[in-house]
Amino acid sequence: FFAATGGRVVAGRPLQMADETFTGPTPVVVSHVFWTSRLDKDPAVVGRSIRVGRADATIVGVAERGFTVAHNRLLWLPMTAYGAVNDAAPGTRTPDMGVQVFGRLLPEITMAEAEAQLSGVASALPNDSATDDSPLRVRLDPDEGLGRASSSTTLAIAAFVLAVIGLVLLLACANV
Repeated sequence: FFAATGGRVVAGRPLQMADETFTGPTPVVVSHVFWTSRLDKDPAVVGRSIRVGRADATIVGVAERGFTVAHNRLLWLPMTAYGAVNDAAPGTRTPDMGVQVFGRLLPEITMAEAEAQLSGVASALPNDSATDDSPLRVRLDPDEGLGRASSSTTLAIAAFVLAVIGLVLLLACANV
């Protein structure tokens, strides 16, 4: 997640793929806001145990100040920890369960195409919940994600072109 969003940690480490199968306390990265307001900017916070919902968690990192992906969340934890945090059996869904997934669209893929493809994947997933028979739903939000895959490249190219134009104008003015 942090690698895909460009987020960094100022202490400890970001979440890793290995955290999805970790069997100990849930690894969690806390936001800078959470670290400041609830943990008094404790420099030794990494490794500290906290309670998240109904589960014990261990702080593995502190996100950099200003990291605001996902509606200014206070904590980030592995998806596999959702059941433990909400007191649900592993592999099940609760009626109020919601998961936000962030990604970037390729320039040639439209929102409608992406939503149709993801809805097809979601409908093929099993619903093991004893309390909820509703199918998994997909909703894409263009205002909530990371933008298109080419947006950072486009920005870098535009900045370079503007710098070159500025340099050419400066040289032209100096030669007059």
